Amino acid sequence: MEYQRDGDNELALWDAQAWIGKDRNRLWVETEGETDLSSDSGDIENFDVQYSYRFDRFWDIQTGLGAQSTFCPSPNLIRSAIRPLLDCRDLPPTGLR
Repeated sequence: MEYQRDGDNELALWDAQAWIGKDRNRLWVETEGETDLSSDSGDIENFDVQYSYRFDRFWDIQTGLGAQSTFCPSPNLIRSAIRPLLDCRDLPPTGLR
């Protein structure tokens, strides 16, 4: 969480991630965005919900859904997008070229 003030502009920014589960199976939630407190508008840069499965010591695969959104005081100015996610993390080098 972060708060910034520049003259009349006030911004609240956030960047957070959390997971629940054990080493092999996890549910991840990640979010990042900002809100202009002076105008009640802002951006949700990402909001991701992912299932993670570790199938070997250094191999982890994640899949899930993510969303991006822009919001304003007027309901006509809300824009959103949902995208599928597939992410392999902690992959060791394979030695293939």
